[in-house]
Amino acid sequence: MVIFKAEDLKFYRSGSSGVGNCLGGVINAEPLSMSYHGLFNIVSSTERQLGKTKYRCIYMKNTSKVKCLNPKIYIPQNTPSSGTELFFAFDKVHGVGNGTSSGVADVIADESDSTNVLDDLIFRNGTEVSTSDSLGADLSENQVIAIWFKLVIQPNTEKASLDGTTVFIETANEKDVEGIVQTPVDTNVVVVGETDVNDWFSKLLERIRLRPLDWIRFTGNVSTNTNATSWFNMLGILRERFSIAFGPLDAINPQLKSQLIGLVAPNVPAASRGYYSSTRYNLCEIFMDVTLPFDNSSTQYDFIEATLNSAKDNPNVDFIVVHCNKAFYATLAANDPSQTIDGTLRSTYHKLFEDKGVHVVISGQFRNYQRQKVLSWNESAPDTPGEYTTGSPNYVISTGQKGFGPGIGCLFIVNGTGGRRPFHTFATDKSYTQFKYTPPNDYSAGYLYLNTKMKTATRSAKLTGTFYEYFRPTWLEALMNRQEQETTKDQWSITIANP
Repeated sequence: MVIFKAEDLKFYRSGSSGVGNCLGGVINAEPLSMSYHGLFNIVSSTERQLGKTKYRCIYMKNTSKVKCLNPKIYIPQNTPSSGTELFFAFDKVHGVGNGTSSGVADVIADESDSTNVLDDLIFRNGTEVSTSDSLGADLSENQVIAIWFKLVIQPNTEKASLDGTTVFIETANEKDVEGIVQTPVDTNVVVVGETDVNDWFSKLLERIRLRPLDWIRFTGNVSTNTNATSWFNMLGILRERFSIAFGPLDAINPQLKSQLIGLVAPNVPAASRGYYSSTRYNLCEIFMDVTLPFDNSSTQYDFIEATLNSAKDNPNVDFIVVHCNKAFYATLAANDPSQTIDGTLRSTYHKLFEDKGVHVVISGQFRNYQRQKVLSWNESAPDTPGEYTTGSPNYVISTGQKGFGPGIGCLFIVNGTGGRRPFHTFATDKSYTQFKYTPPNDYSAGYLYLNTKMKTATRSAKLTGTFYEYFRPTWLEALMNRQEQETTKDQWSITIANP
Protein backbone atom coordinates (compact mmCIF):
# COMPACT_ATOMS: atom_id res chain seq x y z
CA MET A 1 0.00 0.00 0.00
CA VAL A 2 1.28 3.47 -0.92
CA ILE A 3 1.22 5.95 1.95
CA PHE A 4 1.43 9.72 1.66
CA LYS A 5 4.43 11.09 3.55
CA ALA A 6 5.52 14.63 4.37
CA GLU A 7 8.71 14.22 2.32
CA ASP A 8 6.56 13.59 -0.78
CA LEU A 9 6.05 17.36 -1.00
CA LYS A 10 8.95 18.98 -2.85
CA PHE A 11 9.57 22.71 -3.24
CA TYR A 12 11.04 24.45 -6.29
CA ARG A 13 11.99 27.95 -7.31
CA SER A 14 10.02 29.87 -9.95
CA GLY A 15 11.39 31.56 -13.07
CA SER A 16 12.63 30.18 -16.37
CA SER A 17 16.15 31.63 -16.36
CA GLY A 18 19.08 29.95 -14.61
CA VAL A 19 18.17 28.79 -11.12
CA GLY A 20 15.05 30.99 -11.09
CA ASN A 21 14.68 34.39 -9.45
CA CYS A 22 11.45 33.39 -7.62
CA LEU A 23 9.51 36.31 -9.11
CA GLY A 24 6.92 34.04 -10.70
CA GLY A 25 6.56 32.38 -14.07
CA VAL A 26 7.06 28.68 -14.77
CA ILE A 27 8.40 26.18 -12.28
CA ASN A 28 12.21 25.93 -12.24
CA ALA A 29 14.11 22.66 -11.98
CA GLU A 30 16.16 24.09 -9.09
CA PRO A 31 14.92 22.88 -5.68
CA LEU A 32 14.36 25.55 -3.06
CA SER A 33 17.23 25.82 -0.60
CA MET A 34 16.10 25.38 3.00
CA SER A 35 18.97 27.51 4.32
CA TYR A 36 18.64 31.08 5.58
CA HIS A 37 18.36 33.55 2.69
CA GLY A 38 17.46 30.68 0.38
CA LEU A 39 14.39 32.66 -0.66
CA PHE A 40 14.73 36.32 0.40
CA ASN A 41 18.08 38.07 0.22
CA ILE A 42 19.63 39.83 3.22
CA VAL A 43 17.71 43.00 4.12
CA SER A 44 19.93 45.97 3.36
CA SER A 45 20.45 48.99 5.62
CA THR A 46 18.57 51.16 3.09
CA GLU A 47 15.60 48.80 3.12
CA ARG A 48 15.58 48.81 6.91
CA GLN A 49 15.69 52.59 7.00
CA LEU A 50 13.10 53.37 4.31
CA GLY A 51 10.93 50.27 4.53
CA LYS A 52 10.06 47.92 1.70
CA THR A 53 7.71 45.11 0.68
CA LYS A 54 9.22 42.13 -1.17
CA TYR A 55 7.55 39.18 -2.91
CA ARG A 56 8.79 35.70 -3.82
CA CYS A 57 7.11 32.77 -5.57
CA ILE A 58 7.88 29.06 -5.19
CA TYR A 59 6.11 25.88 -6.27
CA MET A 60 5.01 22.96 -4.13
CA LYS A 61 4.91 19.60 -5.95
CA ASN A 62 3.32 16.34 -4.87
CA THR A 63 5.64 13.48 -5.87
CA SER A 64 3.49 10.75 -4.27
CA LYS A 65 1.09 8.48 -6.10
CA VAL A 66 -1.39 9.36 -3.35
CA LYS A 67 -3.27 12.65 -3.58
CA CYS A 68 -2.16 15.43 -1.28
CA LEU A 69 -5.48 16.47 0.24
CA ASN A 70 -6.34 20.15 0.68
CA PRO A 71 -2.99 21.50 1.95
CA LYS A 72 -3.05 24.42 4.37
CA ILE A 73 -0.26 26.90 5.05
CA TYR A 74 0.43 28.83 8.25
CA ILE A 75 3.27 30.31 10.34
CA PRO A 76 3.12 29.36 14.05
CA GLN A 77 5.62 32.06 14.99
CA ASN A 78 6.42 34.92 12.64
CA THR A 79 9.79 36.64 12.28
CA PRO A 80 11.50 37.59 15.58
CA SER A 81 12.11 41.17 14.45
CA SER A 82 9.31 43.57 15.40
CA GLY A 83 9.91 45.44 12.15
CA THR A 84 9.40 42.56 9.69
CA GLU A 85 6.48 40.25 9.02
CA LEU A 86 5.95 37.42 6.54
CA PHE A 87 2.66 36.72 4.74
CA PHE A 88 1.66 33.87 2.41
CA ALA A 89 -0.91 33.05 -0.29
CA PHE A 90 -1.67 30.03 -2.45
CA ASP A 91 -2.05 31.19 -6.07
CA LYS A 92 -5.71 30.22 -6.40
CA VAL A 93 -6.08 32.53 -9.39
CA HIS A 94 -4.12 30.07 -11.56
CA GLY A 95 -4.79 27.00 -9.45
CA VAL A 96 -3.32 23.52 -9.58
CA GLY A 97 -1.42 22.42 -12.69
CA ASN A 98 1.93 21.20 -13.98
CA GLY A 99 3.70 24.55 -13.57
CA THR A 100 4.69 24.85 -17.22
CA SER A 101 1.48 25.00 -19.26
CA SER A 102 -1.11 25.14 -16.48
CA GLY A 103 -1.14 26.50 -12.96
CA VAL A 104 1.59 28.97 -13.92
CA ALA A 105 2.04 31.99 -11.66
CA ASP A 106 2.16 35.50 -13.09
CA VAL A 107 5.56 37.16 -13.46
CA ILE A 108 6.09 40.35 -11.45
CA ALA A 109 8.22 43.18 -12.84
CA ASP A 110 10.38 43.47 -9.73
CA GLU A 111 10.49 42.15 -6.18
CA SER A 112 8.16 44.93 -4.95
CA ASP A 113 5.52 44.20 -7.63
CA SER A 114 5.52 47.82 -8.75
CA THR A 115 2.86 47.11 -11.41
CA ASN A 116 0.44 45.47 -8.91
CA VAL A 117 0.22 42.12 -10.68
CA LEU A 118 -0.57 40.36 -7.39
CA ASP A 119 -3.48 42.58 -6.32
CA ASP A 120 -6.01 39.76 -6.68
CA LEU A 121 -4.22 37.48 -4.22
CA ILE A 122 -5.25 37.51 -0.57
CA PHE A 123 -2.21 37.28 1.71
CA ARG A 124 -2.54 35.91 5.23
CA ASN A 125 -0.27 35.38 8.22
CA GLY A 126 -2.31 32.92 10.29
CA THR A 127 -0.53 31.18 13.14
CA GLU A 128 -2.62 27.99 13.26
CA VAL A 129 -4.74 25.77 11.01
CA SER A 130 -7.95 27.67 11.81
CA THR A 131 -6.41 30.88 10.40
CA SER A 132 -4.38 29.24 7.64
CA ASP A 133 -4.69 29.66 3.89
CA SER A 134 -6.46 26.51 2.71
CA LEU A 135 -5.95 25.56 -0.94
CA GLY A 136 -9.41 24.02 -1.21
CA ALA A 137 -8.16 21.51 -3.80
CA ASP A 138 -6.09 18.34 -3.92
CA LEU A 139 -2.72 17.75 -5.61
CA SER A 140 -2.52 14.55 -7.64
CA GLU A 141 0.82 12.93 -8.48
CA ASN A 142 3.25 15.44 -10.05
CA GLN A 143 0.81 18.33 -9.78
CA VAL A 144 2.02 21.66 -8.41
CA ILE A 145 0.64 24.82 -6.85
CA ALA A 146 2.39 28.19 -6.74
CA ILE A 147 2.86 29.80 -3.31
CA TRP A 148 3.60 33.52 -2.94
CA PHE A 149 5.34 35.05 0.06
CA LYS A 150 5.24 38.73 1.02
CA LEU A 151 7.89 40.15 3.37
CA VAL A 152 6.95 43.53 4.84
CA ILE A 153 9.84 45.60 6.22
CA GLN A 154 8.75 48.61 8.26
CA PRO A 155 10.72 51.88 8.10
CA ASN A 156 13.43 52.31 10.73
CA THR A 157 13.66 48.60 11.45
CA GLU A 158 16.58 47.69 13.67
CA LYS A 159 19.09 45.16 12.37
CA ALA A 160 18.55 41.62 13.65
CA SER A 161 21.33 39.09 13.89
CA LEU A 162 19.05 36.36 12.57
CA ASP A 163 15.58 37.11 11.26
CA GLY A 164 13.76 34.13 9.78
CA THR A 165 10.85 31.82 10.45
CA THR A 166 9.43 28.38 9.70
CA VAL A 167 6.42 27.91 7.43
CA PHE A 168 4.14 24.93 8.12
CA ILE A 169 2.22 22.97 5.46
CA GLU A 170 -0.51 20.69 6.81
CA THR A 171 -2.55 18.30 4.67
CA ALA A 172 -5.81 16.46 5.27
CA ASN A 173 -4.22 13.07 4.58
CA GLU A 174 -4.78 10.70 7.48
CA LYS A 175 -1.78 8.77 8.72
CA ASP A 176 -1.38 5.35 7.06
CA VAL A 177 -4.53 5.79 4.97
CA GLU A 178 -4.39 5.70 1.19
CA GLY A 179 -6.24 8.06 -1.15
CA ILE A 180 -9.10 9.28 1.06
CA VAL A 181 -11.18 12.00 -0.63
CA GLN A 182 -11.73 14.94 1.69
CA THR A 183 -15.03 16.80 1.82
CA PRO A 184 -14.36 20.01 -0.17
CA VAL A 185 -14.57 23.45 1.34
CA ASP A 186 -17.77 25.52 1.11
CA THR A 187 -17.64 29.27 0.51
CA ASN A 188 -20.18 31.45 2.33
CA VAL A 189 -20.71 35.04 1.24
CA VAL A 190 -23.27 37.58 2.47
CA VAL A 191 -24.37 40.31 0.04
CA VAL A 192 -26.01 43.47 1.41
CA GLY A 193 -27.29 46.41 -0.60
CA GLU A 194 -28.31 50.03 0.09
CA THR A 195 -27.20 50.39 3.71
CA ASP A 196 -26.98 53.38 6.05
CA VAL A 197 -25.83 54.35 9.51
CA ASN A 198 -28.99 53.46 11.41
CA ASP A 199 -30.47 50.95 13.79
CA TRP A 200 -31.86 48.71 11.03
CA PHE A 201 -28.41 48.16 9.55
CA SER A 202 -26.95 47.63 13.02
CA LYS A 203 -29.50 44.93 13.85
CA LEU A 204 -28.97 43.31 10.46
CA LEU A 205 -25.25 43.04 11.12
CA GLU A 206 -25.98 41.32 14.42
CA ARG A 207 -27.87 38.61 12.53
CA ILE A 208 -25.23 38.27 9.85
CA ARG A 209 -22.46 37.74 12.41
CA LEU A 210 -24.26 34.60 13.60
CA ARG A 211 -23.75 32.86 10.24
CA PRO A 212 -20.73 30.97 8.89
CA LEU A 213 -19.13 33.68 6.80
CA ASP A 214 -16.05 34.11 4.64
CA TRP A 215 -16.83 37.53 3.14
CA ILE A 216 -19.47 40.22 3.29
CA ARG A 217 -20.06 42.13 0.04
CA PHE A 218 -21.79 45.48 -0.28
CA THR A 219 -23.36 46.56 -3.56
CA GLY A 220 -22.59 50.23 -2.97
CA ASN A 221 -24.41 53.34 -1.70
CA VAL A 222 -23.33 52.39 1.80
CA SER A 223 -24.14 55.55 3.76
CA THR A 224 -25.85 58.93 3.59
CA ASN A 225 -23.05 60.32 5.79
CA THR A 226 -20.26 62.23 4.07
CA ASN A 227 -17.78 60.52 6.38
CA ALA A 228 -17.49 56.73 6.22
CA THR A 229 -15.97 56.20 9.67
CA SER A 230 -19.27 55.64 11.49
CA TRP A 231 -20.44 53.13 8.90
CA PHE A 232 -17.11 51.30 8.95
CA ASN A 233 -17.09 51.07 12.75
CA MET A 234 -20.51 49.41 12.68
CA LEU A 235 -19.00 46.42 10.86
CA GLY A 236 -17.07 45.33 13.95
CA ILE A 237 -15.31 42.01 13.31
CA LEU A 238 -16.53 42.08 9.71
CA ARG A 239 -14.18 44.98 8.93
CA GLU A 240 -11.47 42.49 7.96
CA ARG A 241 -13.58 40.66 5.38
CA PHE A 242 -15.70 43.19 3.48
CA SER A 243 -15.65 44.69 0.00
CA ILE A 244 -17.74 47.20 -1.96
CA ALA A 245 -19.00 47.52 -5.53
CA PHE A 246 -19.05 51.31 -5.53
CA GLY A 247 -22.27 53.19 -6.36
CA PRO A 248 -23.03 56.83 -7.19
CA LEU A 249 -23.69 57.84 -3.57
CA ASP A 250 -20.29 56.47 -2.55
CA ALA A 251 -18.70 59.13 -4.76
CA ILE A 252 -21.00 62.01 -3.83
CA ASN A 253 -17.77 63.78 -2.93
CA PRO A 254 -14.15 62.75 -3.72
CA GLN A 255 -13.22 62.54 -0.06
CA LEU A 256 -15.90 59.94 0.71
CA LYS A 257 -14.89 57.67 -2.18
CA SER A 258 -11.22 57.99 -1.27
CA GLN A 259 -11.99 57.17 2.35
CA LEU A 260 -14.02 54.08 1.43
CA ILE A 261 -11.26 52.82 -0.86
CA GLY A 262 -8.77 53.27 1.96
CA LEU A 263 -10.97 51.17 4.25
CA VAL A 264 -11.41 48.35 1.73
CA ALA A 265 -7.77 48.28 0.55
CA PRO A 266 -6.30 46.36 3.56
CA ASN A 267 -8.62 43.46 2.66
CA VAL A 268 -8.41 43.82 -1.13
CA PRO A 269 -5.43 45.91 -2.27
CA ALA A 270 -6.75 46.05 -5.84
CA ALA A 271 -9.72 48.09 -4.57
CA SER A 272 -7.52 51.15 -4.94
CA ARG A 273 -8.49 51.27 -8.62
CA GLY A 274 -12.24 50.99 -7.83
CA TYR A 275 -13.00 47.78 -9.74
CA TYR A 276 -11.42 44.44 -8.87
CA SER A 277 -12.04 40.72 -8.53
CA SER A 278 -11.69 37.97 -5.93
CA THR A 279 -11.44 34.21 -6.37
CA ARG A 280 -12.01 31.87 -3.45
CA TYR A 281 -11.95 28.15 -4.21
CA ASN A 282 -14.58 27.61 -6.96
CA LEU A 283 -16.16 31.08 -6.81
CA CYS A 284 -14.94 34.07 -8.84
CA GLU A 285 -16.48 37.45 -7.97
CA ILE A 286 -16.11 40.68 -9.93
CA PHE A 287 -16.77 44.10 -8.39
CA MET A 288 -17.71 46.87 -10.81
CA ASP A 289 -17.37 50.59 -10.12
CA VAL A 290 -20.15 52.56 -11.83
CA THR A 291 -18.62 55.85 -10.66
CA LEU A 292 -15.77 55.32 -13.14
CA PRO A 293 -15.91 55.01 -16.95
CA PHE A 294 -17.19 51.57 -17.92
CA ASP A 295 -17.75 51.80 -21.69
CA ASN A 296 -16.05 49.24 -23.95
CA SER A 297 -13.04 51.52 -24.48
CA SER A 298 -12.38 51.89 -20.73
CA THR A 299 -9.72 50.18 -18.65
CA GLN A 300 -12.53 48.85 -16.44
CA TYR A 301 -14.04 47.01 -19.42
CA ASP A 302 -10.66 45.57 -20.37
CA PHE A 303 -10.11 44.36 -16.81
CA ILE A 304 -13.55 42.75 -16.58
CA GLU A 305 -13.20 41.02 -19.95
CA ALA A 306 -9.75 39.68 -19.05
CA THR A 307 -10.98 38.46 -15.66
CA LEU A 308 -13.95 36.70 -17.26
CA ASN A 309 -11.70 34.99 -19.80
CA SER A 310 -9.40 33.80 -17.02
CA ALA A 311 -12.27 32.52 -14.86
CA LYS A 312 -13.95 30.80 -17.78
CA ASP A 313 -10.76 28.92 -18.64
CA ASN A 314 -9.85 28.10 -15.03
CA PRO A 315 -10.92 24.49 -14.32
CA ASN A 316 -11.05 25.25 -10.59
CA VAL A 317 -13.68 27.99 -10.99
CA ASP A 318 -17.25 26.76 -11.23
CA PHE A 319 -19.21 29.97 -10.64
CA ILE A 320 -18.83 33.59 -11.70
CA VAL A 321 -20.77 36.29 -9.83
CA VAL A 322 -20.73 40.00 -10.71
CA HIS A 323 -21.53 42.69 -8.13
CA CYS A 324 -22.67 46.02 -9.58
CA ASN A 325 -24.54 48.83 -7.85
CA LYS A 326 -26.73 49.74 -10.81
CA ALA A 327 -29.42 47.23 -11.75
CA PHE A 328 -29.44 45.77 -15.26
CA TYR A 329 -33.12 44.77 -15.07
CA ALA A 330 -35.79 45.65 -12.51
CA THR A 331 -39.43 46.33 -11.89
CA LEU A 332 -39.18 50.07 -11.27
CA ALA A 333 -40.03 51.98 -8.09
CA ALA A 334 -43.51 53.51 -7.87
CA ASN A 335 -42.43 55.93 -5.14
CA ASP A 336 -39.13 57.01 -6.73
CA PRO A 337 -39.28 57.64 -10.51
CA SER A 338 -35.71 58.98 -10.43
CA GLN A 339 -34.43 55.39 -10.27
CA THR A 340 -34.02 54.24 -13.86
CA ILE A 341 -32.07 51.59 -15.73
CA ASP A 342 -28.72 52.65 -17.17
CA GLY A 343 -29.05 51.59 -20.78
CA THR A 344 -25.36 52.05 -21.54
CA LEU A 345 -24.36 49.73 -18.73
CA ARG A 346 -26.83 47.09 -19.87
CA SER A 347 -25.91 47.24 -23.56
CA THR A 348 -22.18 47.17 -22.80
CA TYR A 349 -22.08 44.21 -20.44
CA HIS A 350 -25.12 41.93 -20.68
CA LYS A 351 -23.99 40.18 -23.87
CA LEU A 352 -20.42 40.01 -22.60
CA PHE A 353 -21.56 38.40 -19.34
CA GLU A 354 -23.77 35.99 -21.24
CA ASP A 355 -21.00 34.91 -23.62
CA LYS A 356 -18.35 34.57 -20.90
CA GLY A 357 -20.42 32.39 -18.58
CA VAL A 358 -21.43 34.75 -15.77
CA HIS A 359 -23.99 32.94 -13.64
CA VAL A 360 -25.39 35.72 -11.44
CA VAL A 361 -25.37 39.53 -11.50
CA ILE A 362 -26.25 41.07 -8.10
CA SER A 363 -27.17 44.75 -7.90
CA GLY A 364 -28.42 47.32 -5.43
CA GLN A 365 -29.95 50.69 -6.48
CA PHE A 366 -33.57 49.70 -5.79
CA ARG A 367 -34.44 49.38 -2.11
CA ASN A 368 -36.29 46.08 -2.34
CA TYR A 369 -35.53 42.50 -3.41
CA GLN A 370 -36.12 41.14 -6.90
CA ARG A 371 -35.18 37.93 -8.67
CA GLN A 372 -35.47 38.13 -12.41
CA LYS A 373 -35.59 35.10 -14.67
CA VAL A 374 -32.42 33.97 -16.42
CA LEU A 375 -32.28 36.62 -19.16
CA SER A 376 -30.54 36.72 -22.53
CA TRP A 377 -29.57 39.89 -24.36
CA ASN A 378 -32.00 41.34 -26.94
CA GLU A 379 -30.20 43.92 -29.06
CA SER A 380 -33.35 45.20 -30.79
CA ALA A 381 -35.40 45.58 -27.59
CA PRO A 382 -33.13 45.66 -24.51
CA ASP A 383 -35.98 45.78 -21.98
CA THR A 384 -37.59 42.74 -23.57
CA PRO A 385 -34.86 40.16 -23.00
CA GLY A 386 -35.13 36.47 -23.70
CA GLU A 387 -36.52 34.63 -20.69
CA TYR A 388 -35.35 31.22 -19.51
CA THR A 389 -37.18 29.45 -16.68
CA THR A 390 -36.47 25.73 -17.14
CA GLY A 391 -36.03 24.26 -13.66
CA SER A 392 -36.48 27.63 -11.97
CA PRO A 393 -35.71 28.52 -9.24
CA ASN A 394 -33.35 25.52 -9.03
CA TYR A 395 -31.49 25.66 -12.31
CA VAL A 396 -29.34 22.81 -13.60
CA ILE A 397 -26.60 23.41 -16.17
CA SER A 398 -26.13 20.40 -18.41
CA THR A 399 -23.13 18.09 -18.26
CA GLY A 400 -20.22 19.45 -20.26
CA GLN A 401 -21.22 23.09 -19.83
CA LYS A 402 -19.87 25.56 -17.31
CA GLY A 403 -22.38 28.41 -17.69
CA PHE A 404 -25.92 28.90 -18.97
CA GLY A 405 -24.37 29.89 -22.30
CA PRO A 406 -25.12 32.30 -25.17
CA GLY A 407 -28.78 32.52 -25.97
CA ILE A 408 -29.79 31.54 -22.42
CA GLY A 409 -28.24 34.30 -20.34
CA CYS A 410 -27.56 35.16 -16.69
CA LEU A 411 -29.60 35.33 -13.50
CA PHE A 412 -30.16 38.94 -12.35
CA ILE A 413 -30.83 39.82 -8.71
CA VAL A 414 -31.74 43.16 -7.08
CA ASN A 415 -30.77 43.15 -3.41
CA GLY A 416 -31.32 46.50 -1.73
CA THR A 417 -32.88 46.04 1.70
CA GLY A 418 -29.78 46.71 3.83
CA GLY A 419 -31.26 49.50 5.94
CA ARG A 420 -31.51 52.63 3.82
CA ARG A 421 -34.97 54.21 3.84
CA PRO A 422 -37.56 54.51 2.43
CA PHE A 423 -38.13 51.12 0.81
CA HIS A 424 -39.16 51.23 -2.84
CA THR A 425 -42.63 50.04 -3.70
CA PHE A 426 -43.26 48.40 -7.07
CA ALA A 427 -44.54 50.06 -10.20
CA THR A 428 -45.98 48.02 -13.09
CA ASP A 429 -44.58 44.50 -13.11
CA LYS A 430 -41.97 43.56 -15.68
CA SER A 431 -42.61 40.18 -17.31
CA TYR A 432 -39.03 39.14 -16.58
CA THR A 433 -39.36 39.67 -12.80
CA GLN A 434 -40.07 36.23 -11.35
CA PHE A 435 -40.10 37.09 -7.64
CA LYS A 436 -40.18 40.42 -5.83
CA TYR A 437 -40.50 41.53 -2.24
CA THR A 438 -40.49 44.83 -0.44
CA PRO A 439 -40.83 44.82 3.36
CA PRO A 440 -44.30 45.89 4.53
CA ASN A 441 -43.03 48.40 7.08
CA ASP A 442 -39.97 50.20 8.37
CA TYR A 443 -39.12 47.49 10.89
CA SER A 444 -37.43 45.09 8.47
CA ALA A 445 -34.15 44.67 6.63
CA GLY A 446 -32.70 41.87 4.52
CA TYR A 447 -29.62 40.25 3.05
CA LEU A 448 -28.64 37.60 0.48
CA TYR A 449 -26.63 34.58 1.65
CA LEU A 450 -24.59 32.75 -0.99
CA ASN A 451 -23.22 29.25 -0.44
CA THR A 452 -21.04 27.49 -2.99
CA LYS A 453 -20.23 23.81 -2.83
CA MET A 454 -17.29 22.30 -4.68
CA LYS A 455 -17.79 19.29 -6.89
CA THR A 456 -16.59 15.81 -6.01
CA ALA A 457 -16.83 12.49 -7.80
CA THR A 458 -20.27 12.00 -6.28
CA ARG A 459 -21.52 15.56 -5.89
CA SER A 460 -22.09 18.38 -8.36
CA ALA A 461 -20.89 21.94 -7.87
CA LYS A 462 -23.75 24.07 -6.56
CA LEU A 463 -24.41 27.75 -5.84
CA THR A 464 -27.38 28.52 -3.57
CA GLY A 465 -28.75 31.98 -2.85
CA THR A 466 -31.11 32.60 0.06
CA PHE A 467 -32.74 35.95 0.77
CA TYR A 468 -33.46 36.48 4.46
CA GLU A 469 -35.67 39.16 5.97
CA TYR A 470 -34.92 40.26 9.49
CA PHE A 471 -38.03 41.56 11.25
CA ARG A 472 -37.94 43.79 14.29
CA PRO A 473 -41.32 44.27 15.99
CA THR A 474 -42.80 47.69 16.67
CA TRP A 475 -43.09 48.76 20.31
CA LEU A 476 -46.77 47.80 20.24
CA GLU A 477 -46.03 44.37 18.79
CA ALA A 478 -43.30 43.91 21.39
CA LEU A 479 -45.87 44.55 24.12
CA MET A 480 -47.86 41.72 22.56
CA ASN A 481 -44.79 39.46 22.90
CA ARG A 482 -43.93 39.38 19.19
CA GLN A 483 -40.26 38.47 18.91
CA GLU A 484 -37.48 39.47 16.57
CA GLN A 485 -37.24 36.91 13.80
CA GLU A 486 -35.46 36.01 10.60
CA THR A 487 -37.40 34.37 7.79
CA THR A 488 -36.53 32.97 4.37
CA LYS A 489 -38.28 34.97 1.66
CA ASP A 490 -36.63 33.52 -1.44
CA GLN A 491 -34.21 30.79 -2.40
CA TRP A 492 -32.68 29.75 -5.71
CA SER A 493 -29.82 27.53 -6.83
CA ILE A 494 -27.61 26.74 -9.80
CA THR A 495 -26.14 23.24 -10.13
CA ILE A 496 -23.50 22.26 -12.67
CA ALA A 497 -24.13 18.61 -13.48
CA ASN A 498 -21.13 16.29 -13.15
CA PRO A 499 -19.78 14.69 -16.34
